[in-house]
Amino acid sequence: MIRPKTIGRDRFEAFCFEHGFQVIVSKNYRRTTNSLGVTRFPNLVTGLKISRPNQVWVSDITYFELAGKWCYLTFIIDIYARTIIGFTASRELCAEQTSLPALKMAIRFRKSSYHKVTGVIFHSDGGGQYHSKEFLKLTRMNYIKNSLRMTFTRIRSLKESTVL
Repeated sequence: MIRPKTIGRDRFEAFCFEHGFQVIVSKNYRRTTNSLGVTRFPNLVTGLKISRPNQVWVSDITYFELAGKWCYLTFIIDIYARTIIGFTASRELCAEQTSLPALKMAIRFRKSSYHKVTGVIFHSDGGGQYHSKEFLKLTRMNYIKNSLRMTFTRIRSLKESTVL
């Protein structure tokens, strides 16, 4: 019996790209934010060697449907420690219920374990929740530097622009 070899999404995409195939991405995702017109932060982690806790925190918001309503989960992870240091679950996608309480939890957790949060790089996808006035005020007050990663759409457009 022939068994198919398992392959992940990224590897499959790379294989197709290398062999001249175009992968058509269906747009079955739900747009969760309108980030047009918001301040963009530089990507501070490209090429950075992560060597200690509280050097880089990364955050993202994911969503799922439960009983016909959307739920949003926000996580903040210390990259060096590979530990979730802040999280929230919410029924609404707004900074006051997602990124802000998760960041407050992360700051409290790290300060209570005698870690300094000054100078932490906070890396995210740049969604609107990470650009709210209250969120940016909290990062400034704690001397946390905001960083932005390229979105999948931006990476894809860069790949496609290199096709001859």
